Amino acid sequence: MHSIRNLWRTAPLALGLAAFTAPLVAQEPNAVLRVFLLAGQSNMEGQGVVDLDDPRDYNGGRGTLDAFLDDAENAAEFADLRDADGRYAARSDVFVTYRPANGPKKAGPLDVGFAVYGGKHHIGPELGIGRVLGDRFGEPVLLVKTAWGGKSLHVDFRPPTAGGEVGPFYVQMLDEYRDAIASLGEDHPTLAGRTPRLQGVVWFQGWNDACDRDAGAAYAANLAHLIGDLRAEFDDPALPFVVGETGNWSGEEFRTAQRTGCADPRVAAGTVFVPTRYLLRSAEESPNKTHGHHWFGNAESYLRAGTAFGEAMASLVAARPRPAIPAGEDALRWSHDISAFDAAGYVAPGAVVFVGSSSIRLWSTLAEDMAPVPVLNRGFGGSRIYDSVFWSDRLVARYQPSAIVVFAGTNDISGDEPRSAAFVAEGFDALVEDLRRQGTEAPIAYIAISPAPSRARHQQIVEEANRLIAARCAADPTLHFVDTATGLLDADGKPDPRWFRSDQLHLNADGYAHWAAKIRPLVHRLHAESGR
Repeated sequence: MHSIRNLWRTAPLALGLAAFTAPLVAQEPNAVLRVFLLAGQSNMEGQGVVDLDDPRDYNGGRGTLDAFLDDAENAAEFADLRDADGRYAARSDVFVTYRPANGPKKAGPLDVGFAVYGGKHHIGPELGIGRVLGDRFGEPVLLVKTAWGGKSLHVDFRPPTAGGEVGPFYVQMLDEYRDAIASLGEDHPTLAGRTPRLQGVVWFQGWNDACDRDAGAAYAANLAHLIGDLRAEFDDPALPFVVGETGNWSGEEFRTAQRTGCADPRVAAGTVFVPTRYLLRSAEESPNKTHGHHWFGNAESYLRAGTAFGEAMASLVAARPRPAIPAGEDALRWSHDISAFDAAGYVAPGAVVFVGSSSIRLWSTLAEDMAPVPVLNRGFGGSRIYDSVFWSDRLVARYQPSAIVVFAGTNDISGDEPRSAAFVAEGFDALVEDLRRQGTEAPIAYIAISPAPSRARHQQIVEEANRLIAARCAADPTLHFVDTATGLLDADGKPDPRWFRSDQLHLNADGYAHWAAKIRPLVHRLHAESGR
């Protein structure tokens, strides 16, 4: 049997660097941490002024973040940036790691001050990026910022496939990313033990290339090489990539080159070019009237550019390719069943969703057995493990469940050519991974594959699949294995017909009573812990 990952030809799901996901001591071991790499030159470093108002150097405070938020309409739009006392508020769900070119590393919850200068008087686009991504995803977010002023893509960040000497800051960018992941528990203790997964790259750079004829002419090609090389570096050909326009540069030709690089057929899928020219404010309404290369230090420009980058990235992450259908299979045969679920109408969030094959579908007493916990039956008969993965967005994620209960894989282990135990276990891994990618953090319980008498010849595969999945669940506190199988065996360890209907495949009333007794306590606990 081939691995399920080869059969499915599934695009990698932004796993980050495997060497730097070692477990740490933590509250939530193996829970996901969404990581985003921010890279570029001085405008990614951050030159937006927060509160400096000296008349000579800062134009009396015009265009600062303070001044921007003093406007009632702006304050309402960005109400989360300040607390009730008017102080800038750090987020509890978004974190930043940034090592400025000069000065110590900055690491902590997202706030003002994660810019190139000391203190909390400047911002970069990270503030807008982080607030959007933090609002969009259920898991915490880490922004790893790597930026240095005055650097070109043509020389300093030169990617490997562009030819010539690899740029030293391309290498340093990757080194600092690796260091940030390796130092996760030290820099951000509340994130210790989470599994970091790189979700995308935000690139905001171009001024130095725009000022050089040769660099400008090569920018489109160099940008395409950069995107392709970083995807190769992280072993993720679909890694989302956002490129911010150098909108403070008047040269349309260069900004067209940036757009052209993003549209290169080799990297266009999963890449978004974000226009920013419309965010340039005048020198007279900005803090640094002579710093056009730094957007005149205007905080609104940096905040709104970051917001646009964050929205583009969130959309790219949400639109990642769905798992492909394994060769020789037909997940679309269930389209009618899925459409029937869709047509059932609104379902209040917070129920426990039961998903899987006919043993779930036929559980007619499910609501009674799990009462008073609200449940949603999303079983569809004859389905296999990959069917639940393929339709997971419409079967599970859309309902915002408090917990998920899965019974899938039994139909993979049937017939004259049963799938292997590893295939089923990897399918369960894929289901978990896909749900986490969609932002579903709910705990997941897996009901053991039943040792049905009609499939007794495959009992060894069933037992091995259950063992593999139980081991996976034991390693992750968000996953739970429910051993319903052992109680369905007779004294000789063989499938006991008394628990099954006449087809010797599906459970009878006694069989479901056995399931309920095993599953109910866990469902009640998980639902209660969700606070729903």
